[in-house]
Amino acid sequence: MFKRSIIIIDEIQNLDALKSAAQKSVDFQLLLATHDVMAARNCIVDHKPNLILINPYLPGLNGFDFIKRVMNYAPTSVVALYSSAVVTEAMSTQTIAAGAIGAVARSDFKSGRLFDDIFKGIKNVLHSAERPSQAPVSVPSHGGSGHPNQAFPLIAIASSTGGTEALKELLPHLPLGLPPILIVQHMLPSFTRAFAENLSKISAFTVKHATDGERIDANTAYLCPGNFHMEVKRTGSLLHIKLQSEPPMHNVRPAADYLFHSIAKLSAAASIGVVLTGMGRDGADGLLAMKKSGSYNIAQDERSCVVFGMPKAAIDKGAIQSILSLHDIAGAIVARSRRIRGD
Repeated sequence: MFKRSIIIIDEIQNLDALKSAAQKSVDFQLLLATHDVMAARNCIVDHKPNLILINPYLPGLNGFDFIKRVMNYAPTSVVALYSSAVVTEAMSTQTIAAGAIGAVARSDFKSGRLFDDIFKGIKNVLHSAERPSQAPVSVPSHGGSGHPNQAFPLIAIASSTGGTEALKELLPHLPLGLPPILIVQHMLPSFTRAFAENLSKISAFTVKHATDGERIDANTAYLCPGNFHMEVKRTGSLLHIKLQSEPPMHNVRPAADYLFHSIAKLSAAASIGVVLTGMGRDGADGLLAMKKSGSYNIAQDERSCVVFGMPKAAIDKGAIQSILSLHDIAGAIVARSRRIRGD
């Protein structure tokens, strides 16, 4: 059984309990538990852990800058561990903005079950580029009535590490009047609803936390909830969202590939696929399927990415028509949408 490697960085008085809990975990292999930032840094460089659990307020450490440096030089999954009673929305926002996948409060967990509880909600979003999923990737099947060759214009966006900030930069520059937008961001289930609400506040259109069976409407963006795959289903002339609990793809759920493959089967000829900053290769296969069905696909360029993994995988796969800086992607989406409409 594959165990994901973990480094813990916390105050010295907490380390024994954390170390004991980690060593009892069947899912994780403890590499180091330390209060020494330099020791942690060296271990990260030498061993490239799958997960870092860090107290961002460790004395003598600017934890958020540390997370950003990790993302720049040795990107991996990071979870912030707070000593406060609860993790506030402000804490969550600051943590995710730094590049972490989420935050947890120490007081939320009962003694003896600390690691079981901490990782219950995040196992599906932790992934390792060195160990891709060995399970065969299934492509969602689609039924329903309707016109098989009818094009349904959609904009589908995938992002992971660094994606929360990229989406906050991209979406406010998109106007009303575009096709519906579907977004897969690798994120903890407990944060996706609040993130959708935050995006909605800064966007011209409504950004919703997608629900199963929901009709897909114009002037609306749909963010996939954590721990579900999202696909597009057609019923007659209408499109709906279907949330699935099938196994992770590329060790992640939600997976952008799941969404992209579903779009390739019914509406890609009038659609736009976008892959933003992120670690791993999720989205590459689905974007290629979309391209073969007629979509126009855009990848964020390396210079503006926090992590170039996902865009590079799609580019190397031959799935991309345009490679653009984050600043230029909104304009390209608008121009392509107008061309599709014949404006």
